[in-house]
Amino acid sequence: MKSLYKYIFLLFMLCYFNNEVIAKQKSNKSAQGVKQVKKVGTKKKKSKQTKKKKSKQTKKKKSKISKKSAKSKTATNAEKNKVGYNTIKLADLAEVVSTPVSNSNPEQVPEKTITIISAFKPQLKNVAKMNFGNASFTNDTSTLSLNYQVPSQNLTFQYKPISLVPRAIKLVKSIASTKSGQLTLGYGNFYQTVADFNYSIFTAKEHTHTISGRYEAYQGLHHLQKANKEALKYIGDFKLDSVNHLQAQVFYNNFNRYRYGQVSDTSILPINNFLQKSTIIGASVSWLNFNTNNKLVTLKPTLAFDHFIGESKETNTSIEFVNPMFFTINPSLKVNFDMAYSYSTYQSLAFAKKHNDILRFDPSIEVNLWKANFLIGVSPTIANGAYTMNPNILFKKKLKDTNYVVIAGWNTTYKINKFRDLELYNPWIEAPSDLKNTIKEAKFVELLISASKKLEYRIGIEFNDYKQLPFFNKMQLPVDKASIGLLYETIFEQRAKTLELVAKARYQISDKLLITGKLNYTQFNSIRINSKPWGISPLNVDMNMTWEATSKLSIDANAQYWSGATFSNEANGLRTLKNTFVLNAGLNYKVSPKWNFWVKGDNLSDKPYERWADYPSLGVQLKAGIVYSFRQ
Repeated sequence: MKSLYKYIFLLFMLCYFNNEVIAKQKSNKSAQGVKQVKKVGTKKKKSKQTKKKKSKQTKKKKSKISKKSAKSKTATNAEKNKVGYNTIKLADLAEVVSTPVSNSNPEQVPEKTITIISAFKPQLKNVAKMNFGNASFTNDTSTLSLNYQVPSQNLTFQYKPISLVPRAIKLVKSIASTKSGQLTLGYGNFYQTVADFNYSIFTAKEHTHTISGRYEAYQGLHHLQKANKEALKYIGDFKLDSVNHLQAQVFYNNFNRYRYGQVSDTSILPINNFLQKSTIIGASVSWLNFNTNNKLVTLKPTLAFDHFIGESKETNTSIEFVNPMFFTINPSLKVNFDMAYSYSTYQSLAFAKKHNDILRFDPSIEVNLWKANFLIGVSPTIANGAYTMNPNILFKKKLKDTNYVVIAGWNTTYKINKFRDLELYNPWIEAPSDLKNTIKEAKFVELLISASKKLEYRIGIEFNDYKQLPFFNKMQLPVDKASIGLLYETIFEQRAKTLELVAKARYQISDKLLITGKLNYTQFNSIRINSKPWGISPLNVDMNMTWEATSKLSIDANAQYWSGATFSNEANGLRTLKNTFVLNAGLNYKVSPKWNFWVKGDNLSDKPYERWADYPSLGVQLKAGIVYSFRQ
């Protein structure tokens, strides 16, 4: 039994000593590693100091153990030599037993930290945009060790940079006065002469002054088929402050033409018998306020004046004051209170003096409701002392999920007929015996379609009721027309009702190509006095194109088509003119920054036509010229 206890004790001691030998071998390997690190020099300073301290403590403890167990070592070595175990030494086992497993100094325990070695210096930058360009990091050769304690919940944040909106920098600097001008000269067949100039001055106080003038003349195949025109205009823009401007305009126009209708080319009568002369002078002044944001009251008053002088000393003077005004209550509610006043006097040697006046107010309320725009109001008007009240209604709605906009309305407009406006429409009229106001009551529906970003068009239908609508027919004079030429008289129709179809289209590609078109068809359903709408063309089509082909070459073209109007003849019969198609085109080529070359052609189809009966037009008209531009 005692021998069994001895064997168990011996087995326990062998297992214990075997574990200590393994621990000692590991400590020896770590000591050798420390020595290698010192030779190579790749370990950090902190680890070197730690290894040195451990090795010193181990040596001290080994010396103590060796003194206490010197006797046991000698006996153990002799016993092993007898048995034949040459690899295991009891002295070594004794040393391993006393070797500490861990460091007892709490200051030597390292803290739990995260060490990040950065190849660049951290900088606060907006990665999305920096100076309107992509931000780039700057590499740095030095390393920087930073310790971070980052919570795990903060590792999933996503960086969302704010959007940058570029703003223009307004530099406060003195404004220098600039001068610019343009001179155009041209010549063509039919002795066509064109001279045009434009001169502008922009002062240091931001005032603008523009003076323009034009002279144009031609001579046709008929000795009376000639005319000349002189025009002079001044436009000024005076800046009162940052938002208020005062615009002024003064103009002068003079037309000299000769009545060659039904006059023989062999006539020897003085050409002054056929002279159709008119002179117009006028002026206007407007106050413009460009600050419309966050403003309760907005108004733009305009005062205009013009004076017309005819061949037989007829005079027509008119004054007009217009003041569109509205009150903005909120973005969805606006109150309009437009006002207009017109006064005109007409006097001739053959007729007594006539005057017309119109005072009109347009109070209305404009509301944005149910994704639509409503304008509801009335138009109280006093015309030549007669008071009337007319409705003023407008509805505008964009259809849901479409590019269609529906516009419908009902209103009444008043117009003072001026001698100069009638002559611009028909240059061969005689001085009228009276000038009356034209009243138009319109009920219309229109559809606006935006087919794409480039193309949009609209189609509308109108039901109009006219009062005192001017017609133009040949004068039935007892005298020979060969001695004075053909004249037209102005006839004011008492009442006429029409159905009108209006279509417009617009196609644009950037600023390189622009095409516009307009169609107007008028059907007279009833006429009270006259048998026909004399001089009115039922169908009118007008198309225009402007094309910037290259940086130096630009092309413009115009095409017109109208159906012939109806006139009466000497035998009390009717004559309807032929339908007409006119094609005009021109080009402008930039030779240098100061010089341009231009060519223009009118009536390129070379088909003679008559807009007014017995007044044939010229054939193909070709002219060319140069443009000189300068800037100081």
